[in-house]
Amino acid sequence: MATAQWQTIPFPQTDAHGQEIRLSTISFSGGSVGYAGGEANSSGVVATTHDGGATWSFIDVDPLVPTRIILQSEGMGYLCGRRTDIEAGFIGKILDGQEDNWEFWYTAPPVYVADIATPNANTIVAVGDSGHVIATTDGGKNWLLRSTNRSESLQQIVFPNSATGYALAGAPGAEVQPNLVMKCGEAGADWTLAYQFPATTMLGGIAFTSPEIGVVVGKDENGPVILKTANGGAEWKQVYHSKWGQLTNVQFVNQTEGYAVGTGGLILRTMDAGESW
Repeated sequence: MATAQWQTIPFPQTDAHGQEIRLSTISFSGGSVGYAGGEANSSGVVATTHDGGATWSFIDVDPLVPTRIILQSEGMGYLCGRRTDIEAGFIGKILDGQEDNWEFWYTAPPVYVADIATPNANTIVAVGDSGHVIATTDGGKNWLLRSTNRSESLQQIVFPNSATGYALAGAPGAEVQPNLVMKCGEAGADWTLAYQFPATTMLGGIAFTSPEIGVVVGKDENGPVILKTANGGAEWKQVYHSKWGQLTNVQFVNQTEGYAVGTGGLILRTMDAGESW
């Protein structure tokens, strides 16, 4: 089996004001067009590349701080996050990569937006504080404020198909530590609790390859852990455990191949739909 080869992509260490940049999200489309986002001294940072990361250009998004960027085609996609000037979140549509052609929608207080998903071309589902869910089924012309009917904050959402979604959730606070898996229906409606892990388990990422099969990654009291479900989150089995570090995210590139990443440069790979890593 061939060994994956990794290379470092050069990226500026500081923003235009000399503040250290902390990236939290990145997305590429077509291999050459990409966006990276994060913050520098509590100010939002978005940078774009059109040559596969060889060079980057900053886009002024202040007072917006992105938490998630999703590119769907060359220079087009969505981003979401929070504002620093008022207690509100935002959802943005990247129309063609040009800052002055972006379209933004702002949420009402106190809804910050932690993550966003696009189950189909016209549907956007955004999740955030205290169980709040914001959704549109017409590409952003009209928005619905929905709820999980619970107080936990939602941190990450995925849709294995257009009719079923899953999200990580945890008690609200300055730093949410998710230990719940929530489940929803089409366009972010009809939420239920799929599973509650012990309070000593902190989940960092979730991925589903079908409405039934998925994995979560994170850490428990003993170290990094990966758990898998084959029945839509009703039951979970441990498929990986180690002693040091923490797993922070997971993603599948097809039905069988997936990657999990964590602290200390940890990268895990599965080729059997998450059964072994």
